[in-house]
Amino acid sequence: METENYLRIMIDSLKKKETILEQIIAYNIEQQKLLDAIEFDGDAFQTNMEKKSNSIDELNSLDDGFQMVYNRIKDGVELYKQNYKEDIRQLQEMIKKVTSLGATIQAQESRNKIKAEMKFRQLRSDAQNAKRSVSMANKYYKNMSMVSSEPQFMDLSLIHISEPTRLALI
Repeated sequence: METENYLRIMIDSLKKKETILEQIIAYNIEQQKLLDAIEFDGDAFQTNMEKKSNSIDELNSLDDGFQMVYNRIKDGVELYKQNYKEDIRQLQEMIKKVTSLGATIQAQESRNKIKAEMKFRQLRSDAQNAKRSVSMANKYYKNMSMVSSEPQFMDLSLIHISEPTRLALI
């Protein structure tokens, strides 16, 4: 009877894991939308990452508990497989679902990683261009502040006098 209770705990643990993995899939979809947006919302991205991190911590805790329970009952289950046939079958189905969800998450993570690298590269480039523009504007204003406030006129009279002289020499 004790082993059956532990098997139920393991099944419940896998159901919770499935729910959390589905949440992570939703976070990844949201993250993809944030990365695809023209205007990047850094705060929303950070919040998304924090939620996903909390879910991953929860998954790790579930995995640790699952492994502890399995280690406790594995010898008895292996000896009396026939007695726990239905629970084992249910565990196997749940493990297949969880594994499939994990593969989906890995694919999403891979795509989002590439998008994030591109987005951050673009943001860095935009920041560098903005910094350059500010620097050029500052230099311009600094140079302009050194120019005297008196009007500047060129003496064109020398150009008019020297032009006929130049033409006569040619």
